[in-house]
Formats: sequence, C-alpha cells, structure tokens
Amino acid sequence: MVAFVPGLACFICKRMQIELSMLNLATISYAGTKNETTSTSTNSLSTTTGNNFSVNANLNANLLSNFVIGFKFFLGK
Repeated sequence: MVAFVPGLACFICKRMQIELSMLNLATISYAGTKNETTSTSTNSLSTTTGNNFSVNANLNANLLSNFVIGFKFFLGK
C-alpha cells in the first residue's frame, strides 16, 4: 500500500527541523492485492488480483484538528 499525506518541513537551525503534517486533510492511496489458491483435488491453480485507488478530502469546520506539529533532530557532523 502506498499513501500520500501532505505536509511542510523547514529547518529552524542547522540540526533541527520542524514539520507540519496535514493529516486527514487530503489523502491519496493505492493498494494492489494478489491471491493464489491451489486445489489439490483438481490440481489447479486459481489466481485473483485486485487494485484499489482512492482520493479523500476532509473539509470539516474544525480544520485545526487535522494539523500535527513534529520535530526532527539530526545527529552527527
């Protein structure tokens, strides 16, 4: 499964980054499935495949509840 969640990131200083993720504001996802079944009585193999693509948008009245703030610290030289 692959998912995309929009967000922004910027460096506050050389080793620290602040991130703003916009969860549930807009989501795009794709998933692929494959199912193989073997029948021992007929010696046959059955294969079923499927794909799922979805685009979602959440535009409710309380948009601030969709934002998440995070920090990253970079170690090393």
